[in-house]
Order: sequence, then structure tokens, then C-alpha cells
Amino acid sequence: MTTEKQLGSDEALACRAQAGCAASFEELVYRYEARVFRFVANSCRNASDAQEVTQDAFVAAFRNLAKFDARRSFATWLFTIARRKCIDRHRSVRSAT
Repeated sequence: MTTEKQLGSDEALACRAQAGCAASFEELVYRYEARVFRFVANSCRNASDAQEVTQDAFVAAFRNLAKFDARRSFATWLFTIARRKCIDRHRSVRSAT
């Protein structure tokens, strides 16, 4: 059984993911999925919307991994993406009404 310490820091995992290691990104999703969902759920109307925004945040993070600076906090970077996805969701809901 591996522990977080054995797998490395979030930033080290992000660097390995940038180099093409899918398992490293999967580990980051495992570490953060519940926290990002709770964060997003505070601003969404329902769990379904929160799940969709959470998924959008991880997809955006994966697509933009090359832009991640490993000298910075992965968590801050990821939660910034999640916050922006929440804002995007609110704007789209508002414009649809």
C-alpha cells in the first residue's frame, strides 16, 4: 500500500503528469476530488451542477497542465480553476434565464 509521502508532493505529481504520467494526474484527482466538490457545492444550486463543475475543473486542469508552475502550490492553482468554473457556470445560468 502506498502513502501520499511515498507518491510525493502534489507539485511533484503535477510535474510527472506534465511529463505524460497519467497515473500521477489520477492520484491528484483522487487527492482533490472530494475537496473540490465541497468547495464547488457551496456555490452551486444542486449536487448535479456541483459534480459537473468539478469535472469541468479537472478537465481544465488536465488540459492546462503545461501552464502549471511547480514552484507554486498545486492546490491553489486547482482551486483557482474551480472558482473560475463556478463563475462561468453562474454566468451561463444567468444568461439562460
